[in-house]
Amino acid sequence: MAQEKFHKLSAVESLLCPEDPHHPPHDGPHHPPPHDGPPHHPPHDGPPHHPPHDGPPHDGPPHDGPPHHGPPHHGPPHHLYQLIEKSKYTTKLAKLINKHDDIVEMLNSTKANYTVFAPTDKALKHIPCDGDHEPSKEQLKDLLLYHTLDGLYTAKRIFFTHTAPTLLQSTHLSSKKEAQRVSFQLTLRGLSVNFKTRITHPNIMAVNGVIHAIDRPLLPPKAKASLLSLLPSRFSTLELALHKTGLIETLTSSGPAANAFLFSPAGLPYLKSLLQYHIVEGHTLYSDAYYFAEGHGHAHIDLPTLLEGRTVSVDIARWARFVEMKINGFAKVDVQDLVAEDGVVQVTESVLVPPKRPGFEPPVEEGEVEPEELRVRLEGWRGEL
Repeated sequence: MAQEKFHKLSAVESLLCPEDPHHPPHDGPHHPPPHDGPPHHPPHDGPPHHPPHDGPPHDGPPHDGPPHHGPPHHGPPHHLYQLIEKSKYTTKLAKLINKHDDIVEMLNSTKANYTVFAPTDKALKHIPCDGDHEPSKEQLKDLLLYHTLDGLYTAKRIFFTHTAPTLLQSTHLSSKKEAQRVSFQLTLRGLSVNFKTRITHPNIMAVNGVIHAIDRPLLPPKAKASLLSLLPSRFSTLELALHKTGLIETLTSSGPAANAFLFSPAGLPYLKSLLQYHIVEGHTLYSDAYYFAEGHGHAHIDLPTLLEGRTVSVDIARWARFVEMKINGFAKVDVQDLVAEDGVVQVTESVLVPPKRPGFEPPVEEGEVEPEELRVRLEGWRGEL
């Protein structure tokens, strides 16, 4: 099954990701080969090569010299800031960047490569760039840093990447400062970021990096509790459980009989223990990165939970872009990498129940857990309310 998914992804990848990132394919006609006459595209007032549609240019700007008598340039002549500042599609983004001299300097520097996700003016129409309702300077800077990756992430690299660190630093992910991350998904409409933002025009190359135009801004992630409240159809039982017990993190449905017991006065201590078994504190595990102050992630990772003395084991297997995560050897993670300000949410297909003995954890399907089974599994770990 994994190999089948790999072949399907490879077919899509060949369509989405050009071999030469400097010259990505586009919807218009190809440029004819160079000749001895005048250049095909003389300079004009505004960013060159803009196609007649609502989006940024597919290609880089023309050169100022005479026409070629040989192969075309292999490197774009402009810096990231210059491309953003000159484009008529990113005037709002340019205004926001111009308020921060250090970001202007960074995007003009050739000391490192950066990847910028550039929201178009249309994407930023609800974010005021001046006036009384403008966000604070600090908020705007965080927004800009969250749109920037350290390093060169072309569309092809993004295709094979699940999450990537941004320049926005946070102390909420571990005991030290770590980079807030963005996650990438492959959808029927192409590549997307954080599930909702679509990359509309990839691989706009610059001297010091690459720009990907996007159709909506990337907002720095909210806390895990806020993230769950945005998905009521999926996490309504979890939210109720968190409020009942005073915890505020993760659970899914475990069947009507078990729910009736867990939400009863007698079952609340067991419910708290069950929730604690779903929460890992001080460790942030993505599908392709592990944040922990004193260690590194591996293919098999044991993580301590809030349920004292109990750990969960995570196995991560990867084939090209396809990543499979299993908890305790059985529970699959069916939605990966919901990035949050203070960690990450990995959505499992079934409830995690502590095993009866080490190394034994039969798969628990929804509706199978009976109240007596929960009592046996959680006896001795009941939380105090």
